[in-house]
Amino acid sequence: MISLKALLTEAKFPIYHKTYTSAINSALDWAKKSGYQMDDEEIAREIGMGPKKPSEGKTNRFSISLTKGGKPQRKQLHIQVYNMGTFKRNLDGSKTRSMFGGQNEFELNCYIG
Repeated sequence: MISLKALLTEAKFPIYHKTYTSAINSALDWAKKSGYQMDDEEIAREIGMGPKKPSEGKTNRFSISLTKGGKPQRKQLHIQVYNMGTFKRNLDGSKTRSMFGGQNEFELNCYIG
């Protein structure tokens, strides 16, 4: 049986992010490293002009068309960014839920399919 820690270190991209933008950029970079190209106008339209960042407990979902070697692919990059809520870091590095200030954290899930 594989532990959760092993799965997280095996991931191809970082799962947890301190900013929404970091999560989106990580998904786009991962797709580019996998050899796919994306249309910058579609990214700007779908993500940049799309919905605002998700509020606590909500998820934003995007699907971006891909090309490889100049040929359109039937696959798409699917991105999901979940707002985990507000956390406050303790002195020992651990996190606790905070109602008054703190840092939102976002969870990224993306795949090509």
